[in-house]
Amino acid sequence: MLLLFIRCFHAELYKLKSTPLRWLILFGGILVPIMITISFLTSPYHNTTLNVNPWGYFYKLTSDIFSVFILLPIIVLTNSFVVNLEHQSDTWKRLYSMPLKRAYIYFSKLAVILLLIFTSIIVYFLSALVLGYFMSLIFPEFEFQYYFPNMGELIPRFTHLMIGILSVVGLQYCLSLHFKNFLIPIMVGIMGFIIGLFIYISGSKYGLHFPYSQAALVNDLDIIHSTLNKDTGTFFNKVEYISIAFFVLFVALGYWKERQRDVT
Repeated sequence: MLLLFIRCFHAELYKLKSTPLRWLILFGGILVPIMITISFLTSPYHNTTLNVNPWGYFYKLTSDIFSVFILLPIIVLTNSFVVNLEHQSDTWKRLYSMPLKRAYIYFSKLAVILLLIFTSIIVYFLSALVLGYFMSLIFPEFEFQYYFPNMGELIPRFTHLMIGILSVVGLQYCLSLHFKNFLIPIMVGIMGFIIGLFIYISGSKYGLHFPYSQAALVNDLDIIHSTLNKDTGTFFNKVEYISIAFFVLFVALGYWKERQRDVT
C-alpha cells in the first residue's frame, strides 16, 4: 500500500518537471527577502540597532509580508498547476482506468501540493538567511555575522503558518479538481485573497472562519495588528484548529466528488 502511494507520488513529481511551477516556488520564496534586503541596504542606518540580534526583526518583517501577500498566491497557483495537467491533457479516464484505487491518485496529488508549498517556505527561510549574511558583508553594522536566528522562535512560527494555510490548500484543491477551466479556481483564490485581507484588516471575528484570512491571523504580525483573541491555552490557537477542521472537510468533500466522477 505504502509502496503504491510512493510510486504515485513520484509519478506526480515527474509530471511537473517540464512545468514552470519550480520557478514559481523559487521566485515566490526569494522575492520578499530580496525586497527587504534592498530596503535595508538603501537605508542601512535606519535599520541598524547595535548589540541586538538583528535576525529576529529581519525574519519577523519578511515572514509577515511573505505569509500575507505571497504565500496565498503560491497556494492558489500551485493547486491549479498540479491539477490542470490532467484537465489539460484529459487524462482522468486513463488515470482512473489503471489498477489503482482513486485514493492513491487523489492523495498523492495533495501530498505533492503540500510538499511544494513547504518547499517555498524553506526557500524563503534559506534565502533570507543567505541575504542576511550577504548584507553583513556590505554593512557590518547590521551585525548579522555576530548572531544566528533563534530557531526556538522560528520553528514554532513556521509550524503555525503551515497549519494555518491548510484550509486554503484543501479548498483550492477541491475547486481545482471540480472545475476544468483552471481560471475559475484561480479567480476564486484571488478574490478570496483580497476579501480575506480586508476582513483581517477590519479585525472582524469572521476572519477566524474565513480560510483566506487565516494565514495572516495565525501569527501575530507587526505590519497589521489583530485584536481577536486566538489563545486556547495550548500550542495550537483557534485559527489552527479551525484550519485543520476546514482542511479535513474540503479534502473529504473533494475525495467524495472524485469517487463519484464518471470518466467513461
